[in-house]
Amino acid sequence: MEKVSCKECKQFFKLFILMIISVVALAGCYSHGRDGKFNSTGKQIEKSGASLEESDPYAPVEGKKYKITMVSEGGPYPEDADMVKYWNELFNVEIVFCKIDESNWDKELNTLFASGKIPDKITVKNPGSLYSYYVRGLICEIPEDVFKRRAPNYHRLYEEDVPGALIYGKIGGKLYGLPRFRAHANYRGPLITRKDWLDNVGYKVPDTLDELGKVLYSYTYNDPDGNDKNDTYGLSSSSLNAVYGSYGYIPEFWAERDGYLTYGAIQPEMKDALALLRKWYADGVIDPEFVTGENKGGYWALSHSFLNGQIGLTGHGNYYHWCVSRKYDYLGANPAEFEKINPELNDLLINLKPPTGPEGKHGTVQENIIMGSFLTMGKHLADQPDKMGKILQIFDYVYDSYEHYITARRGIEGLHWKRDEYGKAEKLFRGESNVIGAFTSIAECEPLKFWDTPYYKEFAEENGYDSGGIRDALLAPLPSMSMYWSELEKLREKTYLAIITGNRPLDYFDEFIGIWRASGGDVLTGEANKWHTGIKNVHIRR
Repeated sequence: MEKVSCKECKQFFKLFILMIISVVALAGCYSHGRDGKFNSTGKQIEKSGASLEESDPYAPVEGKKYKITMVSEGGPYPEDADMVKYWNELFNVEIVFCKIDESNWDKELNTLFASGKIPDKITVKNPGSLYSYYVRGLICEIPEDVFKRRAPNYHRLYEEDVPGALIYGKIGGKLYGLPRFRAHANYRGPLITRKDWLDNVGYKVPDTLDELGKVLYSYTYNDPDGNDKNDTYGLSSSSLNAVYGSYGYIPEFWAERDGYLTYGAIQPEMKDALALLRKWYADGVIDPEFVTGENKGGYWALSHSFLNGQIGLTGHGNYYHWCVSRKYDYLGANPAEFEKINPELNDLLINLKPPTGPEGKHGTVQENIIMGSFLTMGKHLADQPDKMGKILQIFDYVYDSYEHYITARRGIEGLHWKRDEYGKAEKLFRGESNVIGAFTSIAECEPLKFWDTPYYKEFAEENGYDSGGIRDALLAPLPSMSMYWSELEKLREKTYLAIITGNRPLDYFDEFIGIWRASGGDVLTGEANKWHTGIKNVHIRR
């Protein structure tokens, strides 16, 4: 065998080292280009630290233009909406929004699925639907390590604001839904009446359920608006939860009782609540149109029944929809409507505390920090990991900084909104979010560090909205929800309505409990408690 000289060995070694250096340099350029991060202008900047390996299938392909379909709240958006064009250009994508009626969300979404169209990004409104879509094979897993790697800012929100919250979006230990959460859930729902009506019927602000009942009867029979007509009622649909809460439960919520989860609607105290509401309805205190609700169209949080002087008590919308802040010159959705009718009415609004019931209980609906709804991805993205990575990249950009977040929520500063003299409160002055195409549907979580609307916080705490809330104790999908939940909810709604309106005797409530349990309620209760036992030691801010 021919020997190789030392000189030839040295030359070969030098060439080998040069080849390695070249390959490493090329790989570094490639990975930085693929895994770039967007700055405030949308340009890519080099990612600090070690880059992802070139072989990562979830890395968006550089230069590829992705068409991304979304089912999201906040739309539909005009095709030429300012912010839709803004995001498409920023990320080199074509985002197409599926038009879904928010008031008929699940039905229209199922119609969309039935047509064979499964969007890339889907907002799921409740745990039952999440599990149903999983069973039907409509959504795919979002691997948690991929979520953390491809959307580190987004993932960090869960670690900082709601540690452990991802457990709510897991099925069989795998992540299928990113739970949505909101900062303003620190406060309960509203309960509003009018000082002029109270004065006209000669009552003070009611504290107990008994006192409230007397006020409501006077609103019905004693001409509170002074028009000499018998055209007013005490309350409608939205205030019923405050009545139920005075007996300790919200019917559609799960609650912990004696250490176990149980469904609110079947608690014996609810029979007493129904007996009272049944009497109020028979006596004409409840608006006979309560079945259709208080909103007659347009923005969902408006109580037209209250605004039009048809009822004297409302709990419609969220607390911030009734915000009156003279200091910050801000009006919520309902006071803004009153401003058009008569500006003086806003100084007459009274924010009531939930009335105390016969056993000292009180409360009304309060949202959880974790909303019980989820961001999911269509099943086909399991075979298109780079597209999933692109979607996660877009979401992550939103939570990279306050500037990015508020742009997603409000649009472009100076064009669509401006800051007030306090420097924080944003005011739209060119169109609403759904007109300009602001991505409230992308900025679906409300980070505590970005939530800087002082007029909401001040209003809520000055009016006692930080106490008296009742939250749902179950926010996770149960294995059998897809089989039973829809029919059980129909059964509850139908039964409660029939008892209140007198179409069923009060004692039918006892029969209802047996039907509910036999129709899948016992199965779900067992599954709920199995889940509840599993998270008892997981400290999650709800």
